[in-house]
Amino acid sequence: MAMHKKTWLLAGVASLAMASVPAVAQAGFPACWGQLNIAGRDLGSAIEWGGLYTCQPVIGGDYDADWSVSSDGVVIRSGKFQPAINDTQTAFPVTSVDLPNPAPLVSKHVKVSVTFNAAPPSKASLSTERDVTYDPNG
Repeated sequence: MAMHKKTWLLAGVASLAMASVPAVAQAGFPACWGQLNIAGRDLGSAIEWGGLYTCQPVIGGDYDADWSVSSDGVVIRSGKFQPAINDTQTAFPVTSVDLPNPAPLVSKHVKVSVTFNAAPPSKASLSTERDVTYDPNG
């Protein structure tokens, strides 16, 4: 009986020790996941994008992320950011982008893409898209 109890205690200590080790994305699984959102702004002449993401450490070390916004298939703005790589849900840096040549009651197809540049095969991409209509009468 004493031997069984001792084994159980050691197993409990081992599981506590393992719980304190940071998670590392397994090979073949994306390092990051989340959701992007697009909102029309300024009566539809601009958009604002944001959302939430979670990134895990990978064996290849730290990584950055690239983002782009396209309107009707043409990239109109892009950039980079350093994601929080801590296995915690984090907000994207909210970014506003003016849409080119807004015309009354004309829709533009807007797409936002983010690529987390983790070492392959953990590289991950997110995207979302929607139509945004400029309505100067609100």
